[in-house]
Amino acid sequence: AFYDEALRAEFVARTTMRRELEAAIGAGDIVVHFQPLTDSETLEVVALEALARWRRHGELVLPKEWLPLAEETGLIVEIGRQVFTAAREASERYELPVAVNVSARQLDEADFVRQVEQSWGPGAWHRLTIEVTESALLHDQAHAREALATLAARGVRIALDDFGTGYNSLARLGDLPVHVIKVDQAFVRASGTPEGDAVLRAVLAVARAHGLEVVAEGVERAEELTTLVGMGVGVVQGFMLGRPAPTLPIRGRRPAPRLVGRPTAAVPVQRLAPAATA
Repeated sequence: AFYDEALRAEFVARTTMRRELEAAIGAGDIVVHFQPLTDSETLEVVALEALARWRRHGELVLPKEWLPLAEETGLIVEIGRQVFTAAREASERYELPVAVNVSARQLDEADFVRQVEQSWGPGAWHRLTIEVTESALLHDQAHAREALATLAARGVRIALDDFGTGYNSLARLGDLPVHVIKVDQAFVRASGTPEGDAVLRAVLAVARAHGLEVVAEGVERAEELTTLVGMGVGVVQGFMLGRPAPTLPIRGRRPAPRLVGRPTAAVPVQRLAPAATA
């Protein structure tokens, strides 16, 4: 292996980004945006998902450009604490449940439960949902299961994100304290064809067989929304219904707080304009 200018440039870029990311964490430049989860029929906001954003020199840096580095270096742990704190504030401000994504690196922390307790604050556990991906559970299955079970016992809801894209999703459903699955956007985008609809129905059938509630991610077309309503998916999420933003546009009357809704009958859905963002 040879150390050339390309490798040197990559090293310098990573070192610079890490230094700037560390400074951003301390300066409060890691901000939290919220994407709404909406009732598939009424389009009322029923929950939020908290998403970390890096405000760098006045502009937002795409998460894919810095989140992998944050996880690799462990900086994601402190970022996670700040997101939990912001999620609690948003839950109280909007009187809605809030979901927080948790990475494998955070789950690996021996005191992960204590970190959540300190960052979220006392009580109101029923308003918190922790989202984990299957890949995040592969690092230390026993530790992850114990930590999630402890939080679930207090009323925290556990959601399995990107469901259907991992290797062992079906096998894990019976072993983990999971309450919700988030159907990956790949299945949503494939809807509208006989093959795509068949796969989507199978995924939903597996979830319901395990007594799990369902959220469909990545809804961007009215046709997708219509299909999901017809299949009984009560809660949806996607750019068509609301992009992540610092504040939340509340449509109409706010319903009682809940994460996902009841199965619904098929109804026609009109094409909607993209939701406004702040």
